[in-house]
Amino acid sequence: MARIVLGIGASHSPLMALEGKRWAERAADDRRNQRLNTSDCRYVSHDQLAAETGSPWKAASETARRATVGQPGAADVPLIL
Repeated sequence: MARIVLGIGASHSPLMALEGKRWAERAADDRRNQRLNTSDCRYVSHDQLAAETGSPWKAASETARRATVGQPGAADVPLIL
């Protein structure tokens, strides 16, 4: 029998469940949020984060869209095995 050895939750999962036209709402929320939490536990504004990291999100969102378009259950939270 298989046993689960690792479970991971991803905070970006709402984007996978939302229609693409609603992603702008989430982006607007991020732009207003002055305390975005970075992976090194700092809090920064959207502008500070963009200045530090550039904008890789367009390519990432396109990759996610291509991976789920037309897939059964694409609006469900993804399960990665």
